[in-house]
Amino acid sequence: MAEEFWRRNVEVEITVTVQDFLKFAALTGDDAAHHLDKSVANAMGYDDCVSQGLLVLSLSGKASSEYLRAISRNGVTYGYNNLRFPAPVYAGEKLTITYVPESINEKNVISSKITVKTSSGDVAVAGTHLLKILD
Repeated sequence: MAEEFWRRNVEVEITVTVQDFLKFAALTGDDAAHHLDKSVANAMGYDDCVSQGLLVLSLSGKASSEYLRAISRNGVTYGYNNLRFPAPVYAGEKLTITYVPESINEKNVISSKITVKTSSGDVAVAGTHLLKILD
């Protein structure tokens, strides 16, 4: 029977802040008005400024790093599949990130379902993370 070291689910929590939005905008140039100007966000139907989707996705790196520690391996992101950003994330929200490995292929790439939920339970990010195991 093959060793199934990779079958470990991980869940982490993180709270996003306005400062996170601002730092991400400065670093990436993703400074669209609905991320930084409440009146624009309101006019677009949002309750407040909304996080950049890629900022929220990048926070899932906390879960994949925790996963690598849990399985005592080193690895790198190989890619993402089927990413969706169905709900907004507002500053001050506590996000719950789940990381559920589903399969491993012959090249040692683990496919894991990632889900980021807001404090109200809405799915903010969903997709598949591909993680290449190096050792």
